[in-house]
Amino acid sequence: MLENFIRVTLLVISHSISLYVISVPKESLRRPFLFWALITVFAELVLAIMLVPQGYVLNMAVLAYLFIYVLYLSAFAYASFWPVKCSVFIFSLYAAYFMLSYMIADFLGKMFFDNDTVMMSWIRTAFSAALIVIYPLFIKKPLVKMAEGTFSGWGSLIFFGVVACIFVSVISFAGSFLVSNAVLYSAMILFMSLFLISAFVIVIKIVGLMNDVSQRKAMEVQNALLQSELESEKALVDSARSFRHDMKRHCVVVSSYIEEGRSKEALDYLGTLVGSIGKSTPHRFTGNPVVNALLMMTARRIAAIDGEFSFDVALPENIDIPSPDLAVVFGNLLENAYEAAEKTSRPSISVYSKCIGNAIHGEIRNSMEGKPVRSGKVFRSTKPGGGQGLRNVLSVLEELGGMLDMKEEDGFFIARFIIPFGSIAGK
Repeated sequence: MLENFIRVTLLVISHSISLYVISVPKESLRRPFLFWALITVFAELVLAIMLVPQGYVLNMAVLAYLFIYVLYLSAFAYASFWPVKCSVFIFSLYAAYFMLSYMIADFLGKMFFDNDTVMMSWIRTAFSAALIVIYPLFIKKPLVKMAEGTFSGWGSLIFFGVVACIFVSVISFAGSFLVSNAVLYSAMILFMSLFLISAFVIVIKIVGLMNDVSQRKAMEVQNALLQSELESEKALVDSARSFRHDMKRHCVVVSSYIEEGRSKEALDYLGTLVGSIGKSTPHRFTGNPVVNALLMMTARRIAAIDGEFSFDVALPENIDIPSPDLAVVFGNLLENAYEAAEKTSRPSISVYSKCIGNAIHGEIRNSMEGKPVRSGKVFRSTKPGGGQGLRNVLSVLEELGGMLDMKEEDGFFIARFIIPFGSIAGK
């Protein structure tokens, strides 16, 4: 009985520590270590009742593993910062890895340790320790990128993960109870190891392609909006030029009214003329056409919800930064600012940007409700599948050698950025 208790304890503790490391705890989960400690105690008690008195019996083992799957999956989905669907997929991969370690431990126990179940548990624990070391170095980054960037297709990924887990579990149990040939057993282990590694690499590649497609679609939409704004601005400029071309004729008309003593008609004509000037004069926020178009769009949107828009932007028409990169940085940050501000009772956005030395320094400040939640280098979006815009901003800034700093302060969200150009950017 003592051996069974040791085996159960190693199983539960290795699960809890592994999942604690893999999960990215929610901000609302104030004490994640305490949470996983309570899960460990509960799992230990239940599994001790199920497995310790009876020993390792097949039907009780299956029930025990089903129970621990459900318990740890629920805890992982609740405690993890990632969306529920993503948590289910990641947990299914972890469960498949655990069953593979179970299979290898069983094989080594039969071959070298005379079916010593405690030694098998120590071997499984060693696999958990290896995962804890390997995960932050090689696995965490692609998983986090996948979790943050995939907008659709979770159903297929979860189906794949669950099928892989069931497949490995069935093979593991079959090998443990039915296969006595060491060569066949080792061949099964080799096959399952290659299967899991290949499947993981394929999934990451597929998800990477999905993210690229989503990113391209978002860029296409943003570029279309920017092009529309630039065309609108060009139309206003053309209208203003046309008006200036006709100014001499307008002056002749007003002069003739005054000479004839028809002051009322002259005033009416001037009033109409001033109104048309206001309609045909484009609002210039700054000299750079790309940034100006994005500011015009944001100003119209914030005015439509009775919000406040202030700016102090002084950028030249020509900057040694590709226009698409400027559009990504300013466009996404202004879009996020508007989406946060529109949810408040007093929407407001203020924009500051100037060239200092060989870099654009900028700050976008917007009103917000609640507290932002950080996920890695960026803050998590409240939109389903949101956050891609900030990742695009970071990608552009990293390429140009810039930086982005974001924080919440007194009910306002502040994004400060630096975009090098010229010699600093290495161009």
